[in-house]
Amino acid sequence: MGALVERVAVKARGIEGAEVQLGRTAAAYALVDPARITQALLQLAQNGASHGGGDLLIGSRRRGAALELFVRDHGPGVPADQRKRIFDRFHRGVGDDGRGAGGSGLGLSIVSAIAESHGGTARVQDPAEGPGAEFVLSVPVVDAVAAREGPGQPGIAVPPRPPLPDTVRTSNRREG
Repeated sequence: MGALVERVAVKARGIEGAEVQLGRTAAAYALVDPARITQALLQLAQNGASHGGGDLLIGSRRRGAALELFVRDHGPGVPADQRKRIFDRFHRGVGDDGRGAGGSGLGLSIVSAIAESHGGTARVQDPAEGPGAEFVLSVPVVDAVAAREGPGQPGIAVPPRPPLPDTVRTSNRREG
């Protein structure tokens, strides 16, 4: 998973307004859909660039039987009363002017759906030190043997790709 987090950090550097640093990465294995995990982390990085000032730290750490993938920003943070609701579909945070923040309110709900489809969770918390917010996507770890054996082995399954909400499906195909 450390290599995946490193690749995501490189991709996140392409987000306008993002100054990305790679933090520590855990030496852990998890059975995940790399494309969906990348999608979730890039969404968190985009949010950090848009709402958190753009100075981002991306990394991972092991916490018991879970691997926590995180994107930390140095912005104003997320008020405690908003922390659970921001992952709700169509919820948009309130800006300094009292109006809803920009965006559709789908990004963080998709992050949450991706985490849940992998048997994990998504949350936001205060960083260990300093201002900002730390968004965490937590997934179960597996041992190295299970990771090497991969799908199709007894007791080992790769999570299926979760369906995206209909409102965010797009197509590059032109009608006509």
